[in-house]
Amino acid sequence: MMQTDLKPDVAVPRLQPNGWRQAATMAICEAAQWYAANRGACERPIIPTLRQRFGLTAHEAVCAIRASSGTKDLNTAPAVT
Repeated sequence: MMQTDLKPDVAVPRLQPNGWRQAATMAICEAAQWYAANRGACERPIIPTLRQRFGLTAHEAVCAIRASSGTKDLNTAPAVT
């Protein structure tokens, strides 16, 4: 049976409940601003470039591209017509 150490030697930093989300949103905004300013000069493929440059997930990179083009809702896919 495995024992759990209830008093670890190393303190684990605690974030606010939405701390990760806020950090991700800031990274998405920064990537969106950079991409809007460097759209023509951005290396292709775009998603891997944004992921590498800003440490984003694939979904966050897509959200950054949408934000740079002025899409209001960053977390939903565009409507298919």
